[in-house]
Amino acid sequence: MMPEKLRKELKFKFVGKMVVYQHGGSLRVTIPASIVDSLGLISGSKVAFFFDENFGIVLMIDASKAKIDLGFEKIPLAFSVSQETAEKLRKNSKET
Repeated sequence: MMPEKLRKELKFKFVGKMVVYQHGGSLRVTIPASIVDSLGLISGSKVAFFFDENFGIVLMIDASKAKIDLGFEKIPLAFSVSQETAEKLRKNSKET
């Protein structure tokens, strides 16, 4: 449990409604300028999405500013690996 003095309250602010558009097998939505400015996003930025199944809330963050804590290393959510490395990892995971 987090100490009381470190706990922050969630403060949601209504930004506006956006229209979702079909794009191939995906859907696309425009991120409002105020959110883009607040997160410091630019074209090509990577964002990470988290979904709370209990409340149906999606959290979007700038992936370069968030990290996964592995206990021995903190890795930015914006990390990526080459196709070759991904294939090696996939092959190794099937063998074990």
